[in-house]
Amino acid sequence: GQDLALGDLLLSPGLVLGAAEIGLLATVGQTEVTVYPRPRVAIMATGDELVPMEQTPGPGQIRDSNSHALAAFVRQVGGVPIMLGIVRDDEEALRQAILEGLERADMIVSSGGVSMGRRDLIKPILERMGIIHFGRLAQKPGKPTTFATLRGKPFFGLPGFPVSSLVSAELYVRPALRVMAGFTTLRRPEITVRLLHDIRHEPDRTEFQRAVVTWKDGQALARNTGDQVSGRLLSLVGANALLRLPQGIGDLRAGDEVSALLINAPEV
Repeated sequence: GQDLALGDLLLSPGLVLGAAEIGLLATVGQTEVTVYPRPRVAIMATGDELVPMEQTPGPGQIRDSNSHALAAFVRQVGGVPIMLGIVRDDEEALRQAILEGLERADMIVSSGGVSMGRRDLIKPILERMGIIHFGRLAQKPGKPTTFATLRGKPFFGLPGFPVSSLVSAELYVRPALRVMAGFTTLRRPEITVRLLHDIRHEPDRTEFQRAVVTWKDGQALARNTGDQVSGRLLSLVGANALLRLPQGIGDLRAGDEVSALLINAPEV
């Protein structure tokens, strides 16, 4: 017919099955195709200070926002979140939660417990249960982000600060999930943008600042979203890019050019 000739390749591996692809399969009478399963991701939030989001926090307590944000993130990437709930700062409780995650999921993502404090217990447990591939990064936010493998399954230990958790998920969890889901394009589009204002930047590590990118006369322009502290989720709300401010370079001026990851570009 007009669409196909004998011997034509219909669909390539890694292609997302949308309306047109399903229609094409129906046209040739292909009732079954092999697809990648959606990766199952166990999500756990750690910390004695955490309470469920429906509970009013008492002194020294905060609501658990990370696990719900990470669950939404996993769904957006194409995975299936499995909520393990809040896990206290107790070695045996954490170990049991990790074992449950290994039984129920293809990947585990935790938030909190990966810094160097007395109650940060995730890394010592991972050292005993598997292999830690990295446990500290020269980046901001997300310095204590940890990656390990347990029984051949990936474990991402993300920081407890909400912005650090989501930025690290974007940079590390998302590409890993896309590999597991069979995508061929793993990373976000990255473009060069011109800064609309001065930006303070410490040169000791790479920083990813949340920003809004707009276009004018064919030029991509960027403005950050204000205060960039790791606990300020508002810096991510409405952002469509992460500005990559490289290690070794100090403050930047309006008009300087930097790289930007387009985090709300269409999935491909």
